Parts: sequence; structure tokens; C-alpha cells
Amino acid sequence: MNEQIRQKFCLQLGTEQVLFDEPMKKHTTFRIGGPADYFVTPESKEEIQAIVELCKKEEIPYSVIGNGS
Repeated sequence: MNEQIRQKFCLQLGTEQVLFDEPMKKHTTFRIGGPADYFVTPESKEEIQAIVELCKKEEIPYSVIGNGS
């Protein structure tokens, strides 16, 4: 895991909204899924936009999920 990326996510959202190596089974309807390198929970459209822009800039693949299903 890249420590610089970790710090950038935490600066954007705060440490309580950023999880690392988070099992996706905790967040999906069927309780399946391996660990996500970075799992972020933005609370506004501005935060979503900032995270997506950061992912694109750093060439980090991302997926947007909603309600786990």
C-alpha cells in the first residue's frame, strides 16, 4: 500500500472515513468480497468528486458502490 496515497485520502476525508484492506463482505448484500486496498465513505458530492479526481490523477482503479447491492 502506498503511504502517500493513504495520507492524501485521509487529508481529503479525515481518518474516520478511510479504511485500508477493508473486507468488502462487510459492505455487500451477499456478504462476499475480498479486501479493498482503500475503502472511502465520502459524505458529499464535493468529497466524491475530490476522491474520483485523486484516483484518476494517481491512476488508482476505483468502483463506486451504493448500499452494497
